[in-house]
Amino acid sequence: MAIPKPCRSYEFTGDILDHDGEFKKFFKGLAEFLKGKLQRVEVKGSRHNYYQYTCGQLHDRRNPDWKPWQHLWEYCEEVEFDPFAAKDAIEERIGVKLECDCQIVNNDIENRSRALANAFGADFGEPGRDYDFF
Repeated sequence: MAIPKPCRSYEFTGDILDHDGEFKKFFKGLAEFLKGKLQRVEVKGSRHNYYQYTCGQLHDRRNPDWKPWQHLWEYCEEVEFDPFAAKDAIEERIGVKLECDCQIVNNDIENRSRALANAFGADFGEPGRDYDFF
């Protein structure tokens, strides 16, 4: 029987991720991990195309195949962080409530702004979310 890896407590993980340098290191590692686990698809629009990562499942709690945080959980086990504290730290830092770990690597706000700008011929300026930790 395999012995599970030790996991840091919620408070200890939160304290570590409160430091900007540690959070950036964690977030960059998580993003690379997710890019290796998730499927990259091209979203084609009438005026512009962009790439997005997807878990391949409908984000609906009634969907029995949807496992919303499985990859974040795996990564947190590797780095010995509490996954609940990591999820809370990410949401607090980017200011967006997330449903699934595939949303971590997608810049939905920027993609929506670009789509609106192209559809209406308007420039809405820079996207409101600023979490380029890469």
